[in-house]
Amino acid sequence: MCLAPSVPRIEKIVGSLIVIVAKCLNGHLKTWMSQRDETLPWGNMMCATSTLFTGSNPARVASFFNHVGVLYMSLKTY
Repeated sequence: MCLAPSVPRIEKIVGSLIVIVAKCLNGHLKTWMSQRDETLPWGNMMCATSTLFTGSNPARVASFFNHVGVLYMSLKTY
């Protein structure tokens, strides 16, 4: 494991999924993902299903997440 200083950058944001790549001064890359699977952001799926199963309004849920500063999928995606 390299302990050299690194510079992180946001590689991708898809709703609740965030991918950050950090590159150290020696050229090593380290990828961090807020969710395990990059192909299907499960956080988005869980938010959509919980909205549906509780009978909530998707626009209100999106507004709530926006007010508290949590990344959420767009209403088009829902």
